Amino acid sequence: MTSSTERVSTREELRHIADAFSAASHGAGALRMRPDHGFTPDNLCLVLPFFLIEGASFDGDIDAARTMALANANGTAHFLIDDAELDGDALPSPDRCLRSDLFFTRFVRGYAQLFEDRSPFWTGFDRAIEEYYASLRWERDVLRSDHGAEAVSEAMMAATLAELGRKMSPLKATAHAVGLLGGRPGVATAAAAAIEAFHAAYQLADDLDDLEDDTRRGRWSVPLWLIAQRSGAERPSREGDRESLLRAAERNGALTEVTDAIERSYSKALAAAEGTHSPSLRSFLRRFLVRATVGNERVLRRHAIGVRLCSVTEGADDRDRSGARGLAGSEKTRWRDCGLPPPSDVHGFSFGNEGFVYDVASGLFFEADSLTLEVIDCLRSPPGECAIDVLAMDRGREVVGEVVHEVSVLSGEGRRGVGRPSVVAGEPCRSSITTLALDVTDGCNLSCDYCYLGSDRGPSNIMPLAVARSAVDLLLTESMGESRASIVFFGGEPLLALDLIEDAARYARERAAAAGLRLALHTTTNGTLLTARAAERLRAQKVRVLVSIDGARREHDAHRVFPDGEGSYETVAGNVRSLPPGMPVGARVTVSTDSGPLRDIVGHLVGLGFSGVHLAPVSGSEMDPSFAARLITEFEELARLERERLVAGGRPLVGNFADPMSLLESGNAREFPCGAGARYVCAVPDGRLFLCHRFAGDERYVVGDVERGLDRLAIGELLAEFRSESRACEECWARFLCGGPCHFDLRETPREGVGARAPRCRLRRRVYELAMWLLDSIPSRRRHELFNEGGDAA
Repeated sequence: MTSSTERVSTREELRHIADAFSAASHGAGALRMRPDHGFTPDNLCLVLPFFLIEGASFDGDIDAARTMALANANGTAHFLIDDAELDGDALPSPDRCLRSDLFFTRFVRGYAQLFEDRSPFWTGFDRAIEEYYASLRWERDVLRSDHGAEAVSEAMMAATLAELGRKMSPLKATAHAVGLLGGRPGVATAAAAAIEAFHAAYQLADDLDDLEDDTRRGRWSVPLWLIAQRSGAERPSREGDRESLLRAAERNGALTEVTDAIERSYSKALAAAEGTHSPSLRSFLRRFLVRATVGNERVLRRHAIGVRLCSVTEGADDRDRSGARGLAGSEKTRWRDCGLPPPSDVHGFSFGNEGFVYDVASGLFFEADSLTLEVIDCLRSPPGECAIDVLAMDRGREVVGEVVHEVSVLSGEGRRGVGRPSVVAGEPCRSSITTLALDVTDGCNLSCDYCYLGSDRGPSNIMPLAVARSAVDLLLTESMGESRASIVFFGGEPLLALDLIEDAARYARERAAAAGLRLALHTTTNGTLLTARAAERLRAQKVRVLVSIDGARREHDAHRVFPDGEGSYETVAGNVRSLPPGMPVGARVTVSTDSGPLRDIVGHLVGLGFSGVHLAPVSGSEMDPSFAARLITEFEELARLERERLVAGGRPLVGNFADPMSLLESGNAREFPCGAGARYVCAVPDGRLFLCHRFAGDERYVVGDVERGLDRLAIGELLAEFRSESRACEECWARFLCGGPCHFDLRETPREGVGARAPRCRLRRRVYELAMWLLDSIPSRRRHELFNEGGDAA
């Protein structure tokens, strides 16, 4: 069995394999693929050998895994070329590829290093290659021909998924090799089943992703055939009709059927992986399943938004009027009888002269006219009141009936907000940690009156470098299979430990680079020690800086003071003015009841040189309703200014809007208000891990330590407790945008609670509405540029 040290090192091996393969394939004219294809940690061809050696023990396992992974990388290049030729309707010749293809030759030679010519391995190897080419022939002769409708028929769908899975049959060579070398033939059988189910799901997901491009090219896939079949198209045009097909997809549920098949296939792969005895493989597949649950929703959102871009009542005459007929034929109709969604599943709102409808389950939002908003308002009528009938008498039954039907279409039927929760009472938390807060010191040189840590902290402690490095190692292990991770240097005041930050950042960047992991480094500082020299040192280590500053001198010095009571504004402002040219620094503002207008605060901080501003109402105490009402008005004013900036081509400035805009654009759903415990933990100087930085030092929220790792059961129990304390969120339309109240606030201000009337909730909901209004003003292409995965708009 592979040791834990060897398992950690496998991620570094991927980078060595990538470098070796790049050198081997340099200058090869036949390579028609993205330069990075096959090298990511999410590519099963690379990680499978390392995972499977956990299930079988044999001498030299790491070396054998490295050999197999490098061979698989060459095999991937070969099979991608075959797929590219198939895209051009030319079936690659097995004979040509077997005898002359450079990459296939390297694929075979890799395994030849492990097995003699007469080894039984080659029988299984040949069978896997034959399966692959049989799958290619099936794809050309059936799926991409006029017989594709047969492939997606109910009787043939299982066989179709099997054929899609066999396009990854060459990977069975890995499973066969590990089974022989370790004397565990069961590993090969279980892994083969997992590989086929995994690729069936992966291929369907890729087809969904390419749906629009495939319709333009007339390249028929399983999703497109399902749409065509459900629409009664016996022989679809080779050119395809993107708009009509996508409209049909919304009506006939074909895309939902595909997303369900994706999740079932990933679940099947996960179940098969149990037989490999590889915890890493199961974790890898589980993450794909979790991503699919939310990722499928994002795909559905993207394909729908291009179809329904205008008012949800526009074009109603062209659609099924069964809803109108049902309303017109009834004298006593309530929304429950009209097939309308529950009030918590659809939300209407307006701002200025514009109206919108938000579909909670799918994450889509649409422009809406005043009548549509009135219909949605009827959803909130008490049971027994015939509100829609009253509206119909006033506005006309047929017209209202059409809107009723349109709203029912927007009910999210067949869509999902989130899948199975990652936290279930009594079970360990299943998610992986991708963000780490390092409390490099618990000391601070200020005495802010609203600090959640209080003023009586005792002696200051600096985190030992060994603890910091162990915490980094834990994060990289937890992030295996992910594309990115983050570290936040926190405190106390973290710049009191600037030397440690430099050393830890350098170590983390080197380890992440060796592992092929994108790493983001941040620090949040009070700014008093952010001298030009300190800023240069942080920039050299690629640490992005966020400064806590509450506005101009009056707001700032009212709360953020040195221990002797002297205000810190002049020190902070002077440091910000002297920052190195071109160094972006964000501002985090704690907004109190005595703060000035938000517009003035933002304007002042931008004038100081900050690149972005996030406004956070003071927490740890109950919010007064009048304070919430004032902030709602001021955020509306900020939104108008932000829209002017965006329409003129500028970037988002106010983080309160940029964060939800990014979430809306991605289509993702929040299960919790933040990643505390689920995706994020905090390490303190003595090495203990806490649920988040705000709970640091409270023994009730210890969730492990950097040496022994995470206590997932403790995390699961804590998060399940928080969820049970915020049941009111289950009926809130913003539940997938918000994720619920801050865990710390929920414990510190239990009387305020959550719900429709909670002041803090009212404020957050209005900010989400304003974010939709802002996002609607940005052209779709520019939205992608601002809010894609690699963007930094927020």
